[in-house]
Amino acid sequence: MFSGYNDIGYNNPKIKTPNMDSLAKNGVILNQAYVQQVCSPSRASLLTGYYAFHTGIQNGPLKSLTPTGLPLHLTLLPQALKGLGYSTHMIGKWHLGFCNWKYTPNLRGFDTFYGFYSSHIDYYTHTYSQTSRGNSGRPNSNRQSSDGFDLRDNKRLATEENGTYTTELFQDKSIEVIKKHNTENPLFLYLPFNAPHGPLQVPKKYSNMYTGGTPNRRTYAGMVSALDEAVGNVVSALQEKGILDNTLIVFTSDNGPGSGGNAYPLRGLKQTLYEGGSRVPAFVNGPMLKKIGYISEEMIHISDWYPTLVGLAGGNTVSLRGNLTYGGNSDGAKCVFPFTYKGKTYNGCITQGHQLWCSTTRTYQGKWGNCKDVQPLDGVDQWPMLREGSKSSRTEFVYNIKDGNVRDSGSAGSASGQAIRVGNYKLILGDPTGTGKASRAGWTQDPFVSSQTSRGRITSVDKNAVYLYNLRDDPTERTNLADKMPSLVDSMRARLESHAATMLPAVFGRPDQRGNPSQWGGAVSPGWCSVDTSKIIIG
Repeated sequence: MFSGYNDIGYNNPKIKTPNMDSLAKNGVILNQAYVQQVCSPSRASLLTGYYAFHTGIQNGPLKSLTPTGLPLHLTLLPQALKGLGYSTHMIGKWHLGFCNWKYTPNLRGFDTFYGFYSSHIDYYTHTYSQTSRGNSGRPNSNRQSSDGFDLRDNKRLATEENGTYTTELFQDKSIEVIKKHNTENPLFLYLPFNAPHGPLQVPKKYSNMYTGGTPNRRTYAGMVSALDEAVGNVVSALQEKGILDNTLIVFTSDNGPGSGGNAYPLRGLKQTLYEGGSRVPAFVNGPMLKKIGYISEEMIHISDWYPTLVGLAGGNTVSLRGNLTYGGNSDGAKCVFPFTYKGKTYNGCITQGHQLWCSTTRTYQGKWGNCKDVQPLDGVDQWPMLREGSKSSRTEFVYNIKDGNVRDSGSAGSASGQAIRVGNYKLILGDPTGTGKASRAGWTQDPFVSSQTSRGRITSVDKNAVYLYNLRDDPTERTNLADKMPSLVDSMRARLESHAATMLPAVFGRPDQRGNPSQWGGAVSPGWCSVDTSKIIIG
């Protein structure tokens, strides 16, 4: 799901989310939780433990006809948990590639999958469409030729559920999984609801809970309330099954708000490098938490959930940081980390000529080694912070680094803009909006609260600017300190450049009409691209 900072009840009493509010207030509210700016990169980071730019999914959401997916050599979270004895189930939105069956959830570690492959579907007909929809609760009639039915029960097309609102459907399927679960094995349920992603559709009983504002805002808020009801029913099912007292519930949005949503008082929306694009509602709840009922201001990034959950399940999080004995050259020499190259020290592979290489000596001496599965995880184990309220295990993170060499990446959005946070300071280089649209760069007031003001409209975006903000003193990013603190800008730029040197080339491919649903009986279907793992060089 995507939801803005101001789209949940505990941050905004205008939004009716009693179930999630209760879980959050009886758990830990993560007020400094960060994700990627759009959906595919966030999902890649969550399921791999890597920054998006280390997975090749950094340039934006994958388009429906992209002939590739999340690289297959990466071990995903369900695969790691399955190796620890967990039953693994996914219900909801995938959006990490589907052109070959090998990219799909059933072959990426999930015992069962019920959901859809693409970026969004109609909430009633379960059809993917690039055509925008109204907020009437029903689809428009105008549909493009690439539209197709997109709902699967494992590999089977689930056409029998036509007309059932998707949030309710995913709720019911989750309850079914919980009821059938064999409690001799631990359970991992990954439930990425598509609500409140567009198209903006919801049964009237939910949108009628709201008055004032705009039609889009009322519909969006109703979608959030419908989601909240589903969350409450899934939690009740866990309790009825008798496993709630040993369950950790993790809630996070996958990016900031789009149409109808709101991130006020934070700056920016979905797709932007501003706080509103990636600082989102998140919380944890569970009896294993020693300290609860408070708001944590400790930094946590979406990549942290992978090592945190695997460690909690009894896995060895050290081994997850990559087997550094792999990789090397034809002489048998192995990659050595860290290594120094041109005066800079690197803890991972670096990009040279669009391939990843390492040094086989502590200081590079003229011969590269070829990297194979050696990039250390970016995520860190945050369990002590979550369980006991201690300090975060990280002091910095990278918002994103896009691959500017890939102009047609098979993904949406611009390839400009990169940002890093170190301590309280945040550096943005280039276009913060991801789109060049000034309308996404300001402070969008909540239509439900007319007393809020935007305090100025942004009329232009400088794609070559440098922005430095002190997020402790200026969390809404109104004062650019770049000119006043050039030394800090230089040091943070160097830090960002060291990360950029390890960036993976973005997975790409021009839209391939072999994947057009018209070629597959009107359904969004795998089976139209090949997978050449010998060309996958992402570490």
